[in-house]
Amino acid sequence: MTEPTAAAPPTSAVHARSDAGPASRAAVIAPILALSSHLRGQWRLFIGVVAVVWTVLILGILSSVLSVAAAAALVADTGAAPMLLIGLIATVIGIGLASWTEQWFAHVLAYRVIDTIRLRIHPELVKGFESSVG
Repeated sequence: MTEPTAAAPPTSAVHARSDAGPASRAAVIAPILALSSHLRGQWRLFIGVVAVVWTVLILGILSSVLSVAAAAALVADTGAAPMLLIGLIATVIGIGLASWTEQWFAHVLAYRVIDTIRLRIHPELVKGFESSVG
């Protein structure tokens, strides 16, 4: 008889361990710091994007809480379910509006950063082109 062997550790991407340590935080923050010189003059818009992202996150949490509360109120037949459902509907609409606003702000910010980079790079490209042609 053979003895049973231990199961091999999972190898799929679903079971892969993610590292949430300082190195991964630096990998997230590094691109923002690299673009910080291009964000000058756009800080208010950047803060707006961050504020709207936080609003979406908070509304998502609130919708989860309201969903559970409404389900519990329906099961317990307390009479509070209609108001909780109205709150849940309003929260879901708020999530949709805030998500759209976040995407709009993020695109405007991205276009402005790209424009800033383009304006800084263009003179150097012209110099390089002129030196190679003439």
